[in-house]
Amino acid sequence: MAVVSPQTILITGASSGIGLATARYFAQRGWQVVATMRAPHKAPADLHTLANVLVLPLDVLDGASIEAAVAAALRAFGHLDVLFNNAGYALAGAFEALSPAQVQQQFETNVYGVMNVTRAVLPHFRERKQGLVLTTTSVGGHIAFPLYSVYNATKFAVEGFMEGLQYEVKQFNIQVRTIVPGTVRTDFTA
Repeated sequence: MAVVSPQTILITGASSGIGLATARYFAQRGWQVVATMRAPHKAPADLHTLANVLVLPLDVLDGASIEAAVAAALRAFGHLDVLFNNAGYALAGAFEALSPAQVQQQFETNVYGVMNVTRAVLPHFRERKQGLVLTTTSVGGHIAFPLYSVYNATKFAVEGFMEGLQYEVKQFNIQVRTIVPGTVRTDFTA
C-alpha cells in the first residue's frame, strides 16, 4: 500500500491576521504548512514551533525571494497542493491626497504580488496536474467604499485576474478560488 503524504499549503502574509490563523489552522490538522512573510524573525514564536510548519522569508515584490521560498518549500515537503495568496494591505484616504508612489505600492503589493507568486507556483501545479490557487480578495472587490478607492481598485483587479485565470488552468486540473472577507478584526489596516 502506498504511503500518502500530507497535503501542503504555501501561505503568503502569514505573520499576522488571516494568514497566521490559516497557518495555525492547517498545522493543527496535520497539513504541511509553508508560512511565508517578509520578516520571519517577527513571526509569533509559536509559529516556529508548530509541527510541520516551515517559516520562510518571501516578499511578493521580489522575484528572487519568491523563487527561493518555493524551491525551499519543495525541498522540504516535496510538493505543494495549495497556494494561498494572502499578503496585502489596505491603503485608506482620499484619492487626491495619495501620492503616486502610494498608489503604485498598493497595486504592486495587492495585484502584482499575487501575480508574481502565482506565476512561480503554476509550473509545479501544472507538472503535478493538480493544485488550488486560493486568494484573499475582499468584499471591497465587489462593492466600493469611500476613502478606499485605490484599495478597491486593486481588489477588483484581483477578482478579474482570478476569474480569467481559472479558464487558463482548468485544463491542468488546477482550481482557482477566492476568499472574499468583509471586515475582520486584525491589524490589517495598521
